[in-house]
Amino acid sequence: AVADSGNDRIQTFSLDGTHLNTWGGFGTGPGQFDDPIHVEFLDDNTLVVGDKNNWRFQFFSSTGVFLLEFNSNIANEPVKMEASRFSIDDNGEILARYGALRSVRRFDRDGEVLADWRSSFGTEPGRFQFSEDLAIDSQGMIYVTDLGNSRVQKFTPDGQFLREWGGNGTTPGKFNHLFSIAVRK
Repeated sequence: AVADSGNDRIQTFSLDGTHLNTWGGFGTGPGQFDDPIHVEFLDDNTLVVGDKNNWRFQFFSSTGVFLLEFNSNIANEPVKMEASRFSIDDNGEILARYGALRSVRRFDRDGEVLADWRSSFGTEPGRFQFSEDLAIDSQGMIYVTDLGNSRVQKFTPDGQFLREWGGNGTTPGKFNHLFSIAVRK
C-alpha cells in the first residue's frame, strides 16, 4: 500500500508492481483524506492510514473497504495532534509520536488511549526537542528519533528511558537532520 499524499489517496500494488486498487480523495468523510502520510498493515491485513490533516487514523480492509476511524487527539487538548508517524506493535496497538507535545501515545484498535507519556523540552536523556518518528522491536522496546537533539532514544514499552545515541555531526554515529527509523523484528 502506498500513501499517495499529493493526490489524497491510497494505492495498492502486487509485489511485482501491478496496480490493484485506488481509493480516497480529498475530504473529511470516511475513506477521504487530507494528506495521508503513513500506512501500515496489522497482522490481519487491515490497513491503518495516518490521515495527517484530518487528525485521525482510518482503518481499511486490504481491498479498500472502510472499516473504522478514530481521532488522534485527546478531548479538550489545546494542541491538535497530527496522525502522521506511527508504528504498530505485536498486539496491534498503535504507538504514535507527537512532535509538538514531545509525546508518544498508545492506542488500542478502537482508539482508546492506553498510555500517553510526555517529556518536557530539553536535551537531557528521556527529553525531546521534537520527536520525529518511532519504531518498535520484537520485545516491544520503543525507539524514537529526536530531530531537535539529533539522537535516537530507546524506551521500555511503558515509556521508561533506557539509553540514547547519536548527536549532531557528520562523523559515523552522529546525525544531521535525523528523520526516520526502522528496526528489525
